[in-house]
Amino acid sequence: MRDVIKSSEMILLWTKDMEQGTSDEYINMRMYDLDLAESDLSMRLEQKPIQTDSLVTGNRRVAVAAGNFLGGEFNHFVGAWTGPDNSITIAVPDVDSETLSWTDAERLSIPGPISTSRYAKLHVATGDFFGSDMRDEFVAAYESEDGTINIHAYEFVSGTLTPSALGTIADEVALTGNESGWDIVTGDFDGDNFHEIALTWVKDAGSSNWAVHAKVYDVDSLGTLIPMATTEVFTDPPFSFTTALLAAASGDFDNDPALEVALAFAFATNDIGADDTYLYVLDFDSDLATIVTADSMRATDNKQNDSEVDPLDVAAGDLNGNRRDEIVITAIGVYSVNDNLMPERVTGGGVINLPDDDEDSDYFLSVQDMDADGRAEIVSVGTFEEDESNGSQYLQLVVTAMDTSFNFTNLLASRSQELPEPNNLSARHFAMALGDFDADRKWMGMPVKYTGRGIFRPTVVLNTPPVHYDILDGTVYDLSDCFPDQSCGFSATYTQVAANELTVSFETHEDWGVSQELEVDVEIKLKMKETYGEKFSLKETSSEKTTITTGRVAAGDDWIYT
Repeated sequence: MRDVIKSSEMILLWTKDMEQGTSDEYINMRMYDLDLAESDLSMRLEQKPIQTDSLVTGNRRVAVAAGNFLGGEFNHFVGAWTGPDNSITIAVPDVDSETLSWTDAERLSIPGPISTSRYAKLHVATGDFFGSDMRDEFVAAYESEDGTINIHAYEFVSGTLTPSALGTIADEVALTGNESGWDIVTGDFDGDNFHEIALTWVKDAGSSNWAVHAKVYDVDSLGTLIPMATTEVFTDPPFSFTTALLAAASGDFDNDPALEVALAFAFATNDIGADDTYLYVLDFDSDLATIVTADSMRATDNKQNDSEVDPLDVAAGDLNGNRRDEIVITAIGVYSVNDNLMPERVTGGGVINLPDDDEDSDYFLSVQDMDADGRAEIVSVGTFEEDESNGSQYLQLVVTAMDTSFNFTNLLASRSQELPEPNNLSARHFAMALGDFDADRKWMGMPVKYTGRGIFRPTVVLNTPPVHYDILDGTVYDLSDCFPDQSCGFSATYTQVAANELTVSFETHEDWGVSQELEVDVEIKLKMKETYGEKFSLKETSSEKTTITTGRVAAGDDWIYT
């Protein structure tokens, strides 16, 4: 399922000391709905009922992700937190789309054991691994005491929110302690309409060295996680480091059918003149055999000090409405990405609304459209503590919009003193995600695929012509001779989406000129981005794949007459 116009709501999970003076803490949850009709910015994020859930223990890590688990019009979410005996509690509430609250949730427990280190991570992510039923599955990943990253995949029993286990894998090990940094994201990285899982992590490279690695996992029809390509993204610089943080997000940065990954990491170093914050864009080939990365596909900065690193999160979304995602990195700024997947910072300063400590949250930034205007907003959750000994600590929720030139133009909502608690209580752990939980977005279903080979009438998207000829470099070529013998060596494959938008993919021999604009009677305009060759031939062995994307118009240098 593909969202055309989003109107997302927020789900927030946080730990709460329910009985002051004890060590027992519980997970609390609340949804927020953006109401632009409200003139008071502090009230625009409309509060929904607080839901108190089960006990949270251990390092109190919290994670959350939204997904379309039932294949219907609205989203649900999956929450995860550390439970008794170093286990992991998974909850999938049955959200009432009218009240944005719930009375019941499906649950499961992963025995673990998850690492008790306060630096150890816990992540969840959702994705459509099976591709044909318009329903999302999810993965939960946690870190063992030795740094082993355990990934568990789950589907839902048909028509329910009951999780059912799929495959698991634990084949990579991250550095532990305050040098531990890893993340998982999902996305269709090879353009096959099935989502994959990408893992990024800081790895021990031996002899006190370290490196940042990336790996992609495919999910087969049985739910088995299959390791595919892996690559070393970054090797350690020639100076020491102490704390390392890493975050990743998937997005469409070059407007093609496959997604890419934005990988950000930062570290504290005593070399104050060296770059210590990095952003890489990772691409994948069509068979997941290679992860493409290069120094030209990265941006660097010197933002950290020699003893600590600002809390780090990264998110991707279309901030300016150009149908390409941009990248937001907390405390750093906003980056656009060109056709060569080179990130360029377009706005500095970054998100100033941050957790007080990097251990408080790994899910405090999201970039999605909350007001259905076709452009994503930047949504962040931070913390604030009053200096007085009897003061309070708060969560701060901020929604910010940018204009088409990437200027921060509008503070849409700000709750600066949300959920007050006494300062003498433990700092809260929290996680935030965005999703359409009340079904007010616009979406379309799965594509309908067709495959044609040879020259047919109609020819690809043309109605059946009595005579079909093309003008190439001033020379008229009669294509009617290709039919019915089909000896011209041309083949085409195209995909139709059953909606008011069409995505077409042509596999075209290099001797066929294709840089033309087509406009068919369903009012869809298509663009082929490149021209292959200058003349006809019977060269059968070489082919290229060109992707046609809805609504893109190109000035063609060839014309088709019918």
